[in-house]
Amino acid sequence: MGLAIRWLSVGAIGCVSAPLVGAQQAPDMQEIVVTATKRESVLKDTSESLSVLSSERLADTGATDFESYVRFVPGLAQSSDLGPGNKRYSLRGISSGGEPLVGVYYDEIPALGSPGESLDAGGSQPDIKLWDVERIEVLRGPQGTLYGSGSMGGTIRVISARPDAKAFSATAEGSWTSPEGGSNGYSAKAMINAPLITDQLAVRLTGYKFDEAGWIDEVFLGAHDVNSTHTDGGRLGVRWTPNERLSFTSTTYLQNATSGGTSEAFEGYTSGDELRAGNLVRQPFEDRLRMTNFVTEYRGDHADILYSFAYQDRKVTRSIDQTRFAIFGLAGVPPAVCPDSALADGSCYAMVNSGPFGTVVPLVSYGVETNVARTHELRATSAGSGPIHWTGGLYYESRDTSRDGQVAVTDANGYLAFLPDGTAEKRVYSRANSGKRQQKAAFGEIDYELAPGWTATGGIRWAQSNQTQRQRIIQNFGPGPVGPQPEQSASSDNTVGRIKLGWQASKQLLLYGLVSQGFRPGGPNQPVGFNASAPDFRSDKLLNSELGGKWQSQDGRLYVEADAFRIDWSNMQFVTTDSTGAFTLIGNAGDAVSSGAEARVSARVAEGWTVDVASAYNRARFTGPQPVQGLLVNQTESGDRLPGVPDWTGVVSLDHAQPWSTWTVQEGIDWSYTGDRVIGFRPEAGNFRSLPAISSFNARIGLTNEKYAVWLRGYNLSNNLDPVTGRIELNTPFRYSTLRPRTLELSLQVRF
Repeated sequence: MGLAIRWLSVGAIGCVSAPLVGAQQAPDMQEIVVTATKRESVLKDTSESLSVLSSERLADTGATDFESYVRFVPGLAQSSDLGPGNKRYSLRGISSGGEPLVGVYYDEIPALGSPGESLDAGGSQPDIKLWDVERIEVLRGPQGTLYGSGSMGGTIRVISARPDAKAFSATAEGSWTSPEGGSNGYSAKAMINAPLITDQLAVRLTGYKFDEAGWIDEVFLGAHDVNSTHTDGGRLGVRWTPNERLSFTSTTYLQNATSGGTSEAFEGYTSGDELRAGNLVRQPFEDRLRMTNFVTEYRGDHADILYSFAYQDRKVTRSIDQTRFAIFGLAGVPPAVCPDSALADGSCYAMVNSGPFGTVVPLVSYGVETNVARTHELRATSAGSGPIHWTGGLYYESRDTSRDGQVAVTDANGYLAFLPDGTAEKRVYSRANSGKRQQKAAFGEIDYELAPGWTATGGIRWAQSNQTQRQRIIQNFGPGPVGPQPEQSASSDNTVGRIKLGWQASKQLLLYGLVSQGFRPGGPNQPVGFNASAPDFRSDKLLNSELGGKWQSQDGRLYVEADAFRIDWSNMQFVTTDSTGAFTLIGNAGDAVSSGAEARVSARVAEGWTVDVASAYNRARFTGPQPVQGLLVNQTESGDRLPGVPDWTGVVSLDHAQPWSTWTVQEGIDWSYTGDRVIGFRPEAGNFRSLPAISSFNARIGLTNEKYAVWLRGYNLSNNLDPVTGRIELNTPFRYSTLRPRTLELSLQVRF
């Protein structure tokens, strides 16, 4: 593998200076149509900070998930990462616990996170494999008027390829991957598009299977590559257009993902390039996702009308190691008496298990979480020309969540055993939580042409949210009480607005300024620890002020966009703890400000050569008086950095293509950079750590024609294994995730 990596690196770097003549051309920005504003517009004429990743870009770079494309979007980052389906996304430095801060949509489906033990749904948003995707649109900045709650930092829209009723087509692809320090991985993907009635009715079926190699070894458990992930899924699309005005589209997503453990390494256990962890029990993870979307569209003379119904059912099963909490928190054993290096020799376990709580180690928290949601959206958009364009709509969401949790002692190999009724053997605690949320909203935006080239936009959204949380203790520690706990409920009303002024100074230059708001509703917490209730958390809201512009040369060979912004965030929701520091819930910090700038330059520097440079700067800090928290680890102070947020992100990519007989040879390299980040709030608190800046270098070379595509790709060629995200919890070594280790991938695609 080492020789292959060196060949790929040298070959890719060589193509930077070689005098090659290529056939590939960067897409003209005049040709890129986007729908991020819920109406069709051309990218370069859209007064928004917006990135678009085309299907060609995703295919050439081998992007299959969020981690694969995050480096190409300035300002987009992941601020926590426990593996697939367990990531937290941030845009423009807006990152904290609670409900998602970046809205993720698959077509018209707002994908929801799993609530977990503390309603921190933003840390586990689903990550559906990217196969047969038309494009990804990333809107930066709050999108409260059009997209509602959950889009405070921005919105990611993954738009699948639509069924085509004009012609039959099919694609099949297979790939092999080999990460440094891990076993081999494989994937197989296929797509069939079949017209049933020419020009009217078509179906599109996709399927995929990924066996992704892991690279984390468990020291105490003697297990290798525990974060290996197996994913099976697919999508079925049906589209019927009985006439030019009316269309019906149905899209169904299915995906099952399983992993043997998290992607975190432990400090002190890792040696060189060998990433190791020190967990004391097995931590398998399973994520089953079902989503269906029915969309009806009618194109009228004066307005286009769309109705969307989305249904999603997500079930997550996870295990979390609680052994150290039982030893140091529950039993109160001093760390010096039971150092981490001696945890597995039996003496610590015997000492704890002979105490007043009985046998409690090795201990695991096992949870089965469900999230079922139904959303309806009815919106109308003006049609035709004229000085006024408008969009208006109604939105309704109904969500049911549940978590059945058990805390039990594992066997010597770290596994749980279950009785036929699903009860864990050696169970010491069990509770059942359920929640309901209903949200209704009305929204609208109006564009008015003030004068030739000048357009003013005003928008507003009103949203009302009602939430309840219930808990039933099934088995308590020792003689504690059991049975239902008091129901907790809360409601909130939020109104947010947006104003914008755009100036089309020429066909090449667009300038704009805007002020927009975003929000998350308040709500009730689940009871935590051994308490019967928990305090509510309040709504948080932010205000974004922005100036930006876009320019494209007359020949379309150079495109430049840039913006500057300031975001004022009030009553920030975040993950805090109860007075013991052992149990988490959602609370409110004070205010914060994120200010910065974003820029991108894309150029065809020569025939067949394309250069793309993008960068973003975010300065995200707490500001003003901060509420007094019970524990130092939860205390925020003015001037503190927001955890997980880099000040700088950037990417430089170079692509080249040249004809060769009936083929096209394509080469590309990219270098991405993420600045330093922090975890925790206070340097003097035990959970604080500064993470170094990280960078990665990727390269690819491909041979393509109308029927075949063969690609050799190398990811993280410098094998940078510095922490990307991390966390420190009670008497536990620093745990961190890294980029995927240096990985070689070979793929073959056939089109029919």
